[in-house]
Parts: sequence; C-alpha cells; structure tokens
Amino acid sequence: DIVILFKHSTSCGLSSMMLRRFQQLWGHAAADASFYILDVIRYRDLSNTIASRYQVMHQTPQVLILKGNRLLAHASHSGINELRPEQFKKTPD
Repeated sequence: DIVILFKHSTSCGLSSMMLRRFQQLWGHAAADASFYILDVIRYRDLSNTIASRYQVMHQTPQVLILKGNRLLAHASHSGINELRPEQFKKTPD
C-alpha cells in the first residue's frame, strides 16, 4: 500500500498553507493511499527517525510517499505542489 506522510509544523504559516493545498489536491486520492499528518513539533524524534531511515533531510512542510519500505518520492515547501496523486496510484508490487 502507498503511504503519504505530510510532515507539518503547527507554528509555521507556510506549513499550514501547504497543508491546506495538499489536502485540496490529494483529498480525492484517499482510496489509493493511507494518509498521515505528523506534527513535527510534538513528534520531533519520530520525524528525525523517518529522516534518517529514508535519507531525507528533515524539513517542514514536507511530503514523503512510501510503498512498503521504499521511498517513492519526497518534496518540501513549494515542491509539494509538483507531486500529483495519479503518479502513485495503487499498483501491484
């Protein structure tokens, strides 16, 4: 299954704006993936663990797209707008 992880800082206006845009763009894709929002202020240790595991520098806002143990894509800040749900439709392994 595809997992979409949005790393969000509740103290950052840009992060809040990108979260709203992301939800608008990706809301219809709920049937194709599991979505999680990670509050990086509250769960910074988990965010750092994810960054280390997938070799992706910690940033917010940031989206990671995972399948199994593989990182399919990631983007941060305005680069999040470049990710499109249709790129990551459920496919057989």
